[in-house]
Amino acid sequence: MARKIAVQENLTEVRDKLARMGYEVVHPSNPAGAEAFIITTGLTGGEAEGQGPTYLPARPLAHAPYAPVIDATDKDADQVVAELKKLML
Repeated sequence: MARKIAVQENLTEVRDKLARMGYEVVHPSNPAGAEAFIITTGLTGGEAEGQGPTYLPARPLAHAPYAPVIDATDKDADQVVAELKKLML
């Protein structure tokens, strides 16, 4: 079974790369079972520094497990995938 990752729609390079690598890529609005979210926050440089890890609910349930969020702002697909691999060990 492929690992499911929720990726923001406009991150086509990231979506395509993950799909080629065998991940199941889903839209963040339907993340049931996603192991991570990849989105852009718009925070850059110093704004993003000091921000701790962020987690979002991966299932629309009251007792939902949470999945880590990777901020793809100012990162290319290779950088995002490298960050994802670190989280998915």
